[in-house]
Amino acid sequence: MMKLNLVNKGIKASVLACLSFCSGSAMAENLYQIFSDVAQNHPKLQMAIDDVQIARFQKEQAFGNFMPSVDMITTANRSQNNLDYEKYELDVRQPLFDLNSWYTNDRQYYNQQKVALQQRLTRDQLILNVAGIFTEGLIAKQNIQLSQEQVSQSKMLLEKAELSAKLGSGSELDIQRAKSDLYANIADAIEAKNRYQLSLLNLSRLAHQQINSLDVKTTDDSNIDIAPKDSEINATFNHYWQQTLDNNHEIKKEQAELNMNQSDIKSRRSQYWPKIDLVGSVIRQENHGVVTDQLKHSEDTNVAIEFTWNLFQGFKTNAAVDEQKKTYEKTESSHEDKRLDLQQHIQQLVSEIYNNQQQYLALKNSIRYREKSYEQAHKKWELGMEEFINVQKEKVDLFKAKRQAVELNYKTWLRYLELKSTVGTLELDDLKSMTSSLTDITLGV
Repeated sequence: MMKLNLVNKGIKASVLACLSFCSGSAMAENLYQIFSDVAQNHPKLQMAIDDVQIARFQKEQAFGNFMPSVDMITTANRSQNNLDYEKYELDVRQPLFDLNSWYTNDRQYYNQQKVALQQRLTRDQLILNVAGIFTEGLIAKQNIQLSQEQVSQSKMLLEKAELSAKLGSGSELDIQRAKSDLYANIADAIEAKNRYQLSLLNLSRLAHQQINSLDVKTTDDSNIDIAPKDSEINATFNHYWQQTLDNNHEIKKEQAELNMNQSDIKSRRSQYWPKIDLVGSVIRQENHGVVTDQLKHSEDTNVAIEFTWNLFQGFKTNAAVDEQKKTYEKTESSHEDKRLDLQQHIQQLVSEIYNNQQQYLALKNSIRYREKSYEQAHKKWELGMEEFINVQKEKVDLFKAKRQAVELNYKTWLRYLELKSTVGTLELDDLKSMTSSLTDITLGV
């Protein structure tokens, strides 16, 4: 019996286990290895990494506005009145006060944060895509096994129906029903196989390598023993929502964009203020067409504080400030809208996981009783006390319940992975930890 409490202090980074795949005769590799291959080859993630590097270089450029600049200026002048000269000048300029540079640097700082968070979002989305395809493949493989069991059962029932018909205790109708059931189960097996092969192809395309098979072992003695109340679900939601506010990459990204817009507003407003620079220069000038040596050569060294104030720019600064204010208001509205959507999504995920647990518990109980019912119906049919159609119906219902339980178990895991991604706490260790069994997920406080 294995279960995991996701909210208590003993929460572990790994929720599930064992999702491993085998490729040919190679050793089994886990889902983390598949994602590592995807991360190395997928263009979207590589583009996001490049954006992070670009943002870092932009930040370095913005910081360069605070550093001194050194210029060498050479001037050669020729005139008709014999005042020809060559001038060599070395200027050193150190900014002392420039609000625009400060706010531009702040903006690039927040932009760097935003781009880094976007990279994380891109990575998490790829994890979910890979895990989703992987899970669909595992579901399909389990359905193949179930369908093969149904085919075997159908063949056995067909043989017994034919034998009963020969002995006079059965009818031709039972044989036709058994054949119909057999071919329907074969069709289900083919469909499951096609879904399985499609999952392998999609994983191979993402990982840029051939993946030939998936292998998983699931526990049969899983148990979910909770009956959540509304108060319990609300408490769990509040817990995850607080984690979301603290960790969600989308919220942090939106906040970084708001901070960028605030820096943009301050940067536009800084145009109202003066700039102050410390300027130093060394000048050497060679004059031609003069009589005295004193006038032929001249050298000078200057140190000055330069004060620049734009008094009027045709209302461009006002318009730029107003434009940036509206941009900030628009971003703020978008931030609130996404926050509400995120809150609703967290509620849906928590509720769905709880509901899946209850459905899974009901299915496990249903399977236990259907197995007994099928065994009893089969025994009665062998004794001539039960119609064949009833035996067939019991068998179909039994395998239908088993298939639903398999799919529900995998999809509950996938929803939990999505919950961690939405909250902002999804780590690659969650994939590394998948070892030998698929554990049922239990939410609770």
